[in-house]
Amino acid sequence: MNTSENKTIMTFHEKFRQYDLGEDHPFRGDRFANAMKFFENQGLFSLSQIVLVAPQPASREDLLRVHDVGYVDLIFRLARESKPFDIETPVSPAILEAALRIAGGAIA
Repeated sequence: MNTSENKTIMTFHEKFRQYDLGEDHPFRGDRFANAMKFFENQGLFSLSQIVLVAPQPASREDLLRVHDVGYVDLIFRLARESKPFDIETPVSPAILEAALRIAGGAIA
């Protein structure tokens, strides 16, 4: 019988809030901080099974494990130029930085 306690990793970084598509959009930058406040108010972080981790950004190599090189290059170029991917998907250096942290959290 395994007596070690199972752990659940949760990731959060202040830079997540940079993934903000506007006040009237569901992907507002404050949604991550609001979720963290809710979890804290519910006592989730006092549980020994919960480990909170500040993720490192996903690397280009990480992205290339699941995305085509052309797509990765396109997103980085659009971020440098602050141009949208499409009518609903803005891209900027700040959004890319947040997205890389979010992706890094998924692979932490």
